[in-house]
Amino acid sequence: MSSVAFELAAVLALILANGFFAMAEMALVASRKARLDALAEAGSRRAKACLILLAQPEAFLSTVQIGITLAGVLGSAYGGATLAPALAAALADMPRLAPYAETLSLACVVVPIAFLTLILGELVPKRLALARPEPLALIAAPVMTGLLLLCRPAAWFLSLTTRGVLRLLGLGGQAGPSVTEEDIRGLLLEGRRHGVIEDAEHDIMERLLRLADRPLGVIMTHRSRADWLDVAQDEETLLEKLLASPHTRFPVCRGDFTDVLGVVRAKDVLAGRIRDGRLDVAAHTAPAHFLPETMRGLDLLAAFRDTPGLKLALVVDEYGDVVGVVTAADVFADMVGDLAGLGGPAEAAIARRADGSLLVDAATPMDEVAAALALPRPWPDEFASGTLAGFVLEQLGHIPALGESFSAHETVFEVVDMDGRRIDRVLVVPPSEEEEGA
Repeated sequence: MSSVAFELAAVLALILANGFFAMAEMALVASRKARLDALAEAGSRRAKACLILLAQPEAFLSTVQIGITLAGVLGSAYGGATLAPALAAALADMPRLAPYAETLSLACVVVPIAFLTLILGELVPKRLALARPEPLALIAAPVMTGLLLLCRPAAWFLSLTTRGVLRLLGLGGQAGPSVTEEDIRGLLLEGRRHGVIEDAEHDIMERLLRLADRPLGVIMTHRSRADWLDVAQDEETLLEKLLASPHTRFPVCRGDFTDVLGVVRAKDVLAGRIRDGRLDVAAHTAPAHFLPETMRGLDLLAAFRDTPGLKLALVVDEYGDVVGVVTAADVFADMVGDLAGLGGPAEAAIARRADGSLLVDAATPMDEVAAALALPRPWPDEFASGTLAGFVLEQLGHIPALGESFSAHETVFEVVDMDGRRIDRVLVVPPSEEEEGA
């Protein structure tokens, strides 16, 4: 082999070495840890090596950077020192090019080396690593493990220096959480866009994520809308309520919610009427279960799961007053949306009109309104919890009149239906596309 061919082969080998390090770095970083864990549990030594490398990112990345830097510097230096003089000698024999022989030869060597380094040493290996991260990570792991041991002193020094610089910048070298809730939401949205996750699946998973932060005061049915039985009423009125309601359990009160006697099952009352010939609600009333309105959705789910026989609970505020009723069906509806037969509202909580505006039940949680408006995250604090009615009252500072409106976050909110002093429905008009582009 001629000296020029050997030198070309050496430069190409250094470029490919650069590509290997770039591929190894990207493949390991892009690999799914769950997949590597499964392979390691199945006995794969290479997968275990990958996990060991990922467990010490500073040392691993330092080793990769040492390899990339050495390969790049040596490739350019070797090419410039060996190939350039040979090319310069050939150009010197050309009278017109002789004055520029050294400059031209250096450019003719460095530019192709830089181009090949970008293509074969960076872009192609990284694209391959992103396309098949786990298989390529398994290939690279043994080599990188050996190099990590070989370069440990240098890698340790680089890691120490890096941490020192980070401390000077006030970062302290502390890494944030590897996966955040927003990362999960982003993956779900990406999966829906590519057809991997169906719209209904995406909606349910989004609702589950919101449930964790949603207070019980938003999930419950407010006492003004709740079905309940008053023992002071006559049997005929109580029977009509039992037969007209889709619910199977009812709070039992005397006069109003300030005097709660307990909870009763409709089938027990009706069975007693068939057996005894009279409707005796008080005789079948069981003690009520009370929950604070500040309880979060996941804690509520755990309460229904862990408390035997609990299907309906009364919600109390900080003063101990009953403010609403919550059932297991309410939690289920909060996770999957209102379903017929669960006592949900007959009308959709959010109805999109032809002009793009939304007609929204005022009891709808604000996070659902924000999702329907497709507001970019992170949402404003007032959109994170509470209901639309609460948001309207907070913005206006008084009980609104029918037709009263205001603007917030470039969106118009108009009260279109009132039930006495209670806000019933609100028209939400998002900014038009023309306004957004202005």
